[in-house]
Amino acid sequence: MDTTPEYIKMCEKAEEIQLLKIKPIHIMQSEADILYEDNDVWYIYVVEKLKKGWLIKKTWLPRQDQLQEMISPEYLEEDKFMLLDRFLNFVDMSNRGWSFEQLWLAFVMQEKYGKIWTGEEWSAR
Repeated sequence: MDTTPEYIKMCEKAEEIQLLKIKPIHIMQSEADILYEDNDVWYIYVVEKLKKGWLIKKTWLPRQDQLQEMISPEYLEEDKFMLLDRFLNFVDMSNRGWSFEQLWLAFVMQEKYGKIWTGEEWSAR
């Protein structure tokens, strides 16, 4: 499971993906980021102290299999090898230093939402 700062940033900025899983939460007080697993779903809380209290940002960190499930329904009618071929072509054009979670997240964002990762944000291509 990728919990690197780069993957966390990619997930945080992937608003379309976050809307699929995030539920509101309230934490009374904390002074650190919290990484945890809840029923096999990984989250990170980024907690920042503000003048009037605490700002809490909850980010879902989807696993590789969860990302694959997001794209699979579109290929149910087609050959699964077509999906693999598209992914492999995508990988040839992508950053080879990425984890598989980063690659699959970027592939899902491109295929479903027409966005690419600039290193800072998801941008329409």
